[in-house]
Amino acid sequence: MAGHDHSIQHISTSENGATVEYLVSGAASRTDRSTKNMDKIPSGSLKFHYPNGGWFRSMFSQLGFSNGAFISAELSSSAGQFNFYDGQGDLKYGFRTLPRTKSATII
Repeated sequence: MAGHDHSIQHISTSENGATVEYLVSGAASRTDRSTKNMDKIPSGSLKFHYPNGGWFRSMFSQLGFSNGAFISAELSSSAGQFNFYDGQGDLKYGFRTLPRTKSATII
């Protein structure tokens, strides 16, 4: 989990049968619509990004004219549920993940 970008994001990558879920939640006080680092993640790995919009909306977000956003997490031994909300508390996206299984080979 990370929080420096002023947005909420879900990035999912897989390699050699292992999946890693990256959650970004850095929009509590303001949001930034920038996607300037999009080329630094594998194609197709961005599952969700909020807020969306062009440079005009991004400019107002940088000045503090936004409602923020946040992620809630509910974790148990059987699953993890992650919900992404805008600053008004409206659900924008959610996903559920299962625990990893033990690997037969440890390298």
